[in-house]
Amino acid sequence: MDPAREAFFERQVRPLLVRHCFECHSATENSGGLNLESPAALRRGGDSGPAVVPGMPDQSLLIKVIGYENRDLQMPPQGPLSKREKAILE
Repeated sequence: MDPAREAFFERQVRPLLVRHCFECHSATENSGGLNLESPAALRRGGDSGPAVVPGMPDQSLLIKVIGYENRDLQMPPQGPLSKREKAILE
């Protein structure tokens, strides 16, 4: 992985995922078969397929579920992320 992308993941993305997602989607608890602890795990995804499609946020399931686009699949369950947090993941 590109060092700049890796640094962005570690500084911006991982802390956001830890705060909002790791309770259910980590190596120790992977609801739906989804582990969000690394870029590779995000690309691999879970039972519903890849969580992200690099460079294509509109095609990424993660972006759809955090955007509350599907009323049957909305994450995190406590409520939508802020616009800033969503932009980080996009």
